[in-house]
Amino acid sequence: MHAFNFIFMSHMHISDTWRSRWVESKHKSDYGKFVLSAGKFYGDAKKDKGLQTSQDAHFYALSSRFADFSNKDQPLVIQFTVKHEQSIDCGGGYIKLFPSDLKQEDMHGDSTYNIMFGDYLNNHFIDEHFKHFVLLDTQDDLTCFVSSRS
Repeated sequence: MHAFNFIFMSHMHISDTWRSRWVESKHKSDYGKFVLSAGKFYGDAKKDKGLQTSQDAHFYALSSRFADFSNKDQPLVIQFTVKHEQSIDCGGGYIKLFPSDLKQEDMHGDSTYNIMFGDYLNNHFIDEHFKHFVLLDTQDDLTCFVSSRS
């Protein structure tokens, strides 16, 4: 067991004021639009709201800045939750962690990123900084991945 001096945690609670924190890219005019919704299935219509994609067969590009942190000599654990309410033939939900100089309104598929991971039809994790390509187990519905510099 390891003891860590620093834990960075950000629960990005989504509320009606989400547009003040999140920036939708304008790089392409045909990006899909996000809406605030609890979706089709929820426990509490108000508490379970989140950002939802509103159009089928579109790419989406949304970013939010967070405070600088360092995990030097410490493991880095990143997680997020996605609720897919329909069958997906191709695509998925994933996140990218970008360098701090990202031009958010011009973010696009070729923007430089440090880490990309998530639930994608091909179920993969890409770490551009460490140049790893990790295939994830596609047999379960819940996969946990931890990346470390060591």
